[in-house]
Amino acid sequence: MKIAVVGGGIAGLACAWMLSRRYAVTLFERHAQPGFVASSVAVPLSEGSPAGTTSVRVDVPLRVFYPGYYPTLMRLYAALGVATEPVSYATTFMGAAGQPYFRWRNLRLGGFSMPYVLPRDVAGPRARRIVQGALRFNHQSRAALARGELAGRSLRDFLAAGAFPADYVQGLLLPALATIATCTTEDALDYPADVVAGYMAAGLARQSVRRAVLGADGFGLAMDGGRWLKVPQLGGVRIGDDCEIGANTTIDRGALGDTVLEEDVRLDNQIQIGHNCHIGAHTAMAGCVGVAGSTRIGRHCLVAGAAGISGHLVICDKVTISAMTMVTRSITEPGEYSSGLPMQDNRTWKRNIARFRHLDEIVRKLLPRVRELDNDD
Repeated sequence: MKIAVVGGGIAGLACAWMLSRRYAVTLFERHAQPGFVASSVAVPLSEGSPAGTTSVRVDVPLRVFYPGYYPTLMRLYAALGVATEPVSYATTFMGAAGQPYFRWRNLRLGGFSMPYVLPRDVAGPRARRIVQGALRFNHQSRAALARGELAGRSLRDFLAAGAFPADYVQGLLLPALATIATCTTEDALDYPADVVAGYMAAGLARQSVRRAVLGADGFGLAMDGGRWLKVPQLGGVRIGDDCEIGANTTIDRGALGDTVLEEDVRLDNQIQIGHNCHIGAHTAMAGCVGVAGSTRIGRHCLVAGAAGISGHLVICDKVTISAMTMVTRSITEPGEYSSGLPMQDNRTWKRNIARFRHLDEIVRKLLPRVRELDNDD
């Protein structure tokens, strides 16, 4: 069966990817770039930016979300193995002349999120009317939703009946909805009122806004004039089929090329994969493993917990690395590799470490005597 998917937004991309496991799928997209990238804009950078960098891409719409707003997206991320993390954020609203007139902030407190405004954000009468309108809309829309009074009504109808302040409607509500839904403010007025009210009540001020962490910037820095200069990370992350990525595992995007996980790679919780790494198919890593950038790990490898692998190394296929092993050179032969000292009682450990510190001195003293014995034989 051949299937055509029209539209390369997140729904179209997810649908095409999942169907492609069983069918021949063709994705049609009129934009040159799929997904969010199609709507991102280039913002010029000021003087003093990294050499060769003149602009930065800004996401439109935002790439943060409340889990309560997007349960299907959360299930999709779980199926794809994409981790998320709570964040604090702020949104600024500006007029046609570029002057800000209102700023909304949201502070992450553990697993919760608290919306707030600073006194300077509501210093003007327009900002105060926006806050008053937001509080009244939130209260009245939730109450009307609970009573079943919003069914069949548009947002336009509800706003007209409630006589909400124009500063709030035109200055905050409609611009926010248009940004979230990627539509015009006029189209936002035609949205069902119960959908908007349900959206507002689904998680605001109760759950932390989150963002996906797959593809965070790699640790790329260069010293320039005695100060660290961030090196732009322009690559991406490519994840093969049937991979599993545990909680709080971070995979850095590549600096130029991509960071790659081939198919059936299994990563436990709290693992760090540096930028431009390449992990071969059917390789598994236990928790707290750290892999520095640009290291290539082969297929069918096993890396036990808390092992550390230095950067720019090559590890061949079918290598097993024991727990807490520190790998500082490339491995070219299959097999099991270990380093470090196993646990001992503290008194024995102290005695052995004290002797280990003098190992070179002891060898130098004994070596001439060993040679004499060899000559006697």
